Amino acid sequence: NKINVGGDKMNDANRHLSEAEIIDITKSAMHKTFGDFGLDSSYNGRNKGGLGGFVEENIFGYSANSDDNPDFIDAGIELKVTPVKLNQDGTYSSKERLVLNMINYISEVDKTFETSSFYRKNRRLLIWFYLWSKGLSPSEYKITNFDLFEFEVVCYSLDV
Repeated sequence: NKINVGGDKMNDANRHLSEAEIIDITKSAMHKTFGDFGLDSSYNGRNKGGLGGFVEENIFGYSANSDDNPDFIDAGIELKVTPVKLNQDGTYSSKERLVLNMINYISEVDKTFETSSFYRKNRRLLIWFYLWSKGLSPSEYKITNFDLFEFEVVCYSLDV
């Protein structure tokens, strides 16, 4: 069930996949567990990027990184992987906060939203959701859904 488009070794050329290729890989991962892609019970979840890093390296086949570019450079898409939990009332909610970007307050102060490092990296977010359940090993977490979110810049004029 391993999708890894890079084969057994990292191929950073995979950061240049098209949007269609990215979405096809994403769709093929839905309703599978991380274990289906090779995550085993020895995974402790404490490495940088956690399951997001696992998805980058084991499903998309490129080295996990923290550079200023979106994960998929040509498509302008940043990948995020985040847990959701099932509440007692049957609804779902986020299990934890989702960190989108670290910013340099010194260099960002003079930028507009549209020229900021945040916007450049996160203008288009591909968010993978997986179902967290207490007592399960991360290898048993099921990838449940995804959303390709795009920030829309809207300008408002204030009539004072």
